[in-house]
Amino acid sequence: MLCKYGKTYDNMWKLKQSLTDNDKEMAIKDAKYREIYKSQPERIVCKLCGTKVDKYMSFDVSGIEYWICRKCGHINGAYQDTKAFCDAIYEKDSKYGETYRDTSEALFRSRVNAIYSPKAIFLKQSLIEEGIDIKKVSLLDVGGGAGHFVKACCDLGLKARGIEIDEESVKISTKFMFEKGLKYVPPEMICKEIESAKEEIISFIFNLEHILNLDEVLEAVEKNKCIKYIFFAVPMFSYAAIFSAITEGIFDRMFNGSVHTHIFSNESINWLCNKYNWKKLGVWRFGADAADLLRIMIISLEHKGNFTLAELLQKKMLSQIDHFQKIMDETEFCSEIHAVVQKK
Repeated sequence: MLCKYGKTYDNMWKLKQSLTDNDKEMAIKDAKYREIYKSQPERIVCKLCGTKVDKYMSFDVSGIEYWICRKCGHINGAYQDTKAFCDAIYEKDSKYGETYRDTSEALFRSRVNAIYSPKAIFLKQSLIEEGIDIKKVSLLDVGGGAGHFVKACCDLGLKARGIEIDEESVKISTKFMFEKGLKYVPPEMICKEIESAKEEIISFIFNLEHILNLDEVLEAVEKNKCIKYIFFAVPMFSYAAIFSAITEGIFDRMFNGSVHTHIFSNESINWLCNKYNWKKLGVWRFGADAADLLRIMIISLEHKGNFTLAELLQKKMLSQIDHFQKIMDETEFCSEIHAVVQKK
């Protein structure tokens, strides 16, 4: 199995600068989303394994309770991500997802190069280690956003296409991709699209945590005999998650009210692989925990009017951020995991 730790944060700080620059606006929006989330029915069973809630090892982040499932180790928010909630966040709010709606081809390409090309290369390396010729397989990217990952795969010579539920993102993909853009598929048709896919590889890049009917989607993957490999990336219970609980009034990237109503853990990833009898071909652990810590400290200092210290801290820590992050990655308690698995 290919096992990797760490990834350079070079250029990423600039791409993610909006998290610092627009913190106040994003925190206000997040507070609105939290109230919508808190108005939903209480979660009765674990999002991943269906075990009844027993409040085993619960904790609070910004007024919302989260608990660790006793059976599978998944991290669950106290409320259900209902259809009404998903509609309010993903469909009725036209600003949701605007971070990835690039305004120029140059920005689209820079995001592909900095974020998505390394993912595509890791997928390719994981398959090659198993003796798989990527020229003889194809990929379906589910929830492909504006097509960044599909573009990165195509650049490597891997035949790829994507489907997406957000029509605005599909328009962006059509505008900036040399290949045909992504296909718009309404949420209720996603499972049918997966079941009828002819591709050997299916990918879920940071969207399993958004899917309302997660069990149905995974069962659709299981039913499709054409699909042999799954590539997924998910947010993880990590140092970044704990950093989120330390501060109030700063935008929370890990447990914000719209994005992560539940997140994965090492235990719940293993439970998922065991349930579906998936064999791990490649695991890449790298996070943005160090960047989150730096961002929280900078904003906290600026809130106190300590702009000089904030600037000095940024210069000092940015020069060492890859080193700091790799230490966290190697503890296997970092904010992201990328995994390539094979169906048995």
